[in-house]
Amino acid sequence: MTIDQIMDYLKNIKERDTTSQKVSEVNESLKRIKDGFVGEDNQREAKITWCFEQILKIQNAYLEAYQQMKQKDFYEAWCTLEHCESELGSLTPHFSTGDDAYSLTALSPIAKSKKRKRKISQTFKDYRMYYPISSGLNSPRLRIW
Repeated sequence: MTIDQIMDYLKNIKERDTTSQKVSEVNESLKRIKDGFVGEDNQREAKITWCFEQILKIQNAYLEAYQQMKQKDFYEAWCTLEHCESELGSLTPHFSTGDDAYSLTALSPIAKSKKRKRKISQTFKDYRMYYPISSGLNSPRLRIW
């Protein structure tokens, strides 16, 4: 596959073939193209190709999480979305998602809501109350009754 065909494949996430054979073909093509750029010492193009590899991983993880939710395997879906968010975090400094040609901004609300939960969780962790009956400090996370 050429880089233009790969870009079209990544842009058409809703209508594309998601079979493992097609995904493997795209992934192998990206690795081959990236290795060629690395061999030519063309770091700029190799970086762009790496970004496309990451986009493919993110999109596949997102689609996998969706399938897991449809099968009511919610814990696995949550873990897959965690992985997806991690991959998106490593991509963001290197690739602008401004025009959303690759449908990556759909994951932004997930990341924002998880950051809010972490902040709230940290607030609860730091919040301690003194209970005179139990003669000590207690917190919502360390309840000992």
